[in-house]
Amino acid sequence: MKGKGDTNRQEGRAQAQDSPALPDACTLHHTEDPWQPSFKLQQYGAYGHSGTQEVLRKVQSILNKLTPQKFQTLCQQVLDLDIVTEGGLRGLTHLVVDNMITSFSPTGPSYAEVYANLCRCLIHLKAPSENQPREMINFRKLLLARCQGEFENISNPPPCTTSLVQLLEMVPEEEKPMVRLELLVAKRRALAIVSLIGELFKLKMLSANLMHRCVVRLLKTDSEESLECLCLLLTTMGKELDLEQSKAKMDQYFETMLQIINQKKASTRMCFLLRDLMDLRVNDWEPRRPRNAPKTLEQIHREAEREAQQLQQRLGQQPRQRRRQWERGRGWRHGVRRGRGVRVFQQLRELSMNVHLPADSSVDTSTSSNSLQDQGAGWRQAGSETWDEAWDLLDTPMSDPATPQTLHTADRPEQPDSTSSTAKLVEDKAEAAVEDSGRLERRRLPMLQIAAFLDILVKEDVQNEHIIGWIEDNIDEARRKEPAFIRTLMSAVCKSAIRGEGSGLRCDTQGIQKRVVLLQKYLDNESTRELQALFALQALMVQLDQPPNLLRMFFDTLYDEDVISEDAFYAWESNTDPAEQEGKGVALKSVTAFFTWLREAEEEETDS
Repeated sequence: MKGKGDTNRQEGRAQAQDSPALPDACTLHHTEDPWQPSFKLQQYGAYGHSGTQEVLRKVQSILNKLTPQKFQTLCQQVLDLDIVTEGGLRGLTHLVVDNMITSFSPTGPSYAEVYANLCRCLIHLKAPSENQPREMINFRKLLLARCQGEFENISNPPPCTTSLVQLLEMVPEEEKPMVRLELLVAKRRALAIVSLIGELFKLKMLSANLMHRCVVRLLKTDSEESLECLCLLLTTMGKELDLEQSKAKMDQYFETMLQIINQKKASTRMCFLLRDLMDLRVNDWEPRRPRNAPKTLEQIHREAEREAQQLQQRLGQQPRQRRRQWERGRGWRHGVRRGRGVRVFQQLRELSMNVHLPADSSVDTSTSSNSLQDQGAGWRQAGSETWDEAWDLLDTPMSDPATPQTLHTADRPEQPDSTSSTAKLVEDKAEAAVEDSGRLERRRLPMLQIAAFLDILVKEDVQNEHIIGWIEDNIDEARRKEPAFIRTLMSAVCKSAIRGEGSGLRCDTQGIQKRVVLLQKYLDNESTRELQALFALQALMVQLDQPPNLLRMFFDTLYDEDVISEDAFYAWESNTDPAEQEGKGVALKSVTAFFTWLREAEEEETDS
């Protein structure tokens, strides 16, 4: 029995047999304007030369793979290409610039630095001119001409761009997304070119006078796009342009920006961009956050390892390592370099740790007190290892010297004869102090003494894990949650991050970033502790006579690094406690822009 499908197949075969046969020769129809690859177009100066087209195809293939990891290899491949004609050199120039524009992202990694370095490697390429064969045309001249043409479109927008802005107000709602997209593409192109120009100047391929003319042109152009390009340009190369000989010009530029802000000639967003640029100059052109640049695999691996270590420290999964064997050389002293360790220990000793280094090298081995005074006896005699032993003794919990404790030194085996009697005594007592740390009563240090300890440890760049170890050993858990300790810790960290003198004080962002783990551990995302930290910062500003912009820099950094939450900032702003009002008015005025930005950002998130 046949199915319906079999019947259809038979009918199809019959129709195929009845159809006329195709002719032996079939001629295809050629259009007058057939599609061609972009390399065959004359926009890159190929002029139909097959050899040039092949070279440019190879250049495009190389640029598609350009990354910092493969930069040297790919750059050499471009140099090895046979570019001997003016058309090939022009095509190479346009390909490099166009690929840089295509790869540019206002929020993602910027490849402008990578392409600028590629341009520096290609700067010596030359080719004979087609009109005058005796003259040579170099890559640098073609590159500058292209950049100049693109910059002219920014400072003097072409009529097509202006018509798009006008068209946006006239077209119906369903067509506005397409017009906005075209405007966004034009804006992205302008920002990419400005970024490339700034990177070329940093590589000394453009002159300072040319950069000053660019800044003046962008300032005089009354448009949001020009001001945004100005902010990006100065952010990229402002540090290299703001030299002593050009300080007067830079002052004029920033005075003009301040007038734009005060007279509200630009939008709120643009005013904040200009203020950020002014803060960047005050901070010696050091950004609050690292630049979002493409990275090599090695850099990515190092950052991943560092983030993993920080995460382990935050979760408390990485136990603090103590040194109990002299051969390993570990302990919290490991965070301090040996040359600086002597000075740090001397400073700590002088603070009332009851450690004295007597001139007499004799040691009374019959004593049973575990006070640091007895533990420190004879350290001068032990030679080069005495300071290592001193650090290890500081690694032990501090007990009350008024309460003698037994060290049980007789229960331990004897050390090898090669060890000196002084070093043997110090080692025995240090190991016993570590073993009995659970039974020793912690000494309640005065808060002024704790402040002095923390000031020295933070200032001398001791690692966070070792500072945490000292705090855990010498300050009980309840006291670590008290406002006095939180304020003391916050003051020590902030004081160590202040740079400059007089009215030029500024916040070292990296100094705060190094202590993020330390602050987050003891603030513990609790708004009450974060509020106490802000009170400490306010008191520090009063001590320093309210330096301009310093509190704003601290607020920006603490917010960016997730040390202080928005709720804590708002709580500090609205706090009316009479005991916390000293310097509050001046402090609030100095961070008005910060809270304005904070609220506008919150409103934008709510709207979205």
